[in-house]
Amino acid sequence: PAEGIIDQPVGRDPRERKRMAVTSHGGKPPRTRWKVLERFGPATLVEARLETGRTHQIRVHLAALRHPVVGDPLYGGRVRKSLSLRPAERSLADALLRALARQALHATVL
Repeated sequence: PAEGIIDQPVGRDPRERKRMAVTSHGGKPPRTRWKVLERFGPATLVEARLETGRTHQIRVHLAALRHPVVGDPLYGGRVRKSLSLRPAERSLADALLRALARQALHATVL
């Protein structure tokens, strides 16, 4: 879809304490509104607006949707899930990951 709201609870990952995760119990109630701004083959520019401010909220919510932030090593954005991509998109995805030393998450306003 081109936009949506994610309101799944976020809490400590029970298997890996340094991570946060969408939890079925014990999490705090967050809310993230998101909208696709532009698509670039294997990557998409998304605007995310937080209605709450939980630790790693954007990263956790996008990963829960199976669309992690590009370059995010903690929540799956560095994993090369390129088997379903066409060769040109696979090449672009690999180049993006090689070029990024960090996650592609940027704020216009804090």
